Amino acid sequence: MNKMPIEGVFLQIYTTDFLNPTFDILYQESMRGNHILFDHEKVVQWSNLSMGHPTRKQVALVESCFIEILGKVAVKDMKRVIDSQTDDVKYWLFRLYLTYLSSLKAEIKSLSN
Repeated sequence: MNKMPIEGVFLQIYTTDFLNPTFDILYQESMRGNHILFDHEKVVQWSNLSMGHPTRKQVALVESCFIEILGKVAVKDMKRVIDSQTDDVKYWLFRLYLTYLSSLKAEIKSLSN
């Protein structure tokens, strides 16, 4: 039996005209509370944590990592990039991800009005 990657299964279920297929999956799942790019235990931990502001070094690392993630097509490759980072960089990537999701949600809402 030929196994379909998880992205393929979700692509058959979720589609929008607004996002590319991979980001569509990430957005749809995040709206359900499933932040599939990040470890669930870390997400729970980070949801109750406020670390102030990142250092300049952290900003540079997060920016570089975020650009690398945007260049990936498959969710597993995006996760691999994130998993290779230190916990503090993962935290700031998660905060950036939440900000990005919030702006996407607002954009999609404005397009539907």
